[in-house]
Amino acid sequence: KFRRKDGGLLMILFYDFEVTKFDWLVTIIDPINQKEYYFENDQPALVDFYDEHKGDIWVGCNNHHYDDYILKGLLCDFDPYDINEHIITKKQDGWKYSNLFKKIPLLSYDVMTRIDRGLKVWEGFLGNMIKESDVDFRIRRKLTPEELAEMRRYNRHDVEQTIEVFIEKKNDFDAIMSLIKMFPESLSIKDIGLTKAQISAKILECEKTQRSDEFDLFVLPCIQIKKYK
Repeated sequence: KFRRKDGGLLMILFYDFEVTKFDWLVTIIDPINQKEYYFENDQPALVDFYDEHKGDIWVGCNNHHYDDYILKGLLCDFDPYDINEHIITKKQDGWKYSNLFKKIPLLSYDVMTRIDRGLKVWEGFLGNMIKESDVDFRIRRKLTPEELAEMRRYNRHDVEQTIEVFIEKKNDFDAIMSLIKMFPESLSIKDIGLTKAQISAKILECEKTQRSDEFDLFVLPCIQIKKYK
């Protein structure tokens, strides 16, 4: 167990954003305390929630590339659709949108690794219903109440599926948490979002170097490679 700076136990929040040109929404689920939160076009309320829970771990699927920056953008009072376009349409890294993002603390953990192919693929692996949104994300007007309700159902479904994927891959999370506990002189809870390679590098106190000999290899004469040389 970890404790936050305010002395409370560190909780895990699962979340996911949906963004269109004139609307945004986010579902946040705290499965331990069986609580669910929903924010729709209400930036002040979301800021208040973040201020109360910025010491907790925020878990998503592909959130390191998308949702984290939508959240930080709303905290900075930016237009979330503009950030969405920066990431999705322009295919730019979210951190490049604003230097202010670096100043916003967020204990973020992503259940999706570089080799994963997305939440929908995991839904199929788990034998669950693969739900797609019936609302066009490219719509150029305010969503109707019916469309918002449908998007909320879709959004909540994605958060529930993220929780299931987290449970399936919980060994990865437990391993990182164990390393943080085991090497407090090298790591802190702020490192929860690092990759295993990055965490290993911090523990071993590695230094980044530029190399040009990574393919300067030799083969022992006893190894008969033949046509595969």
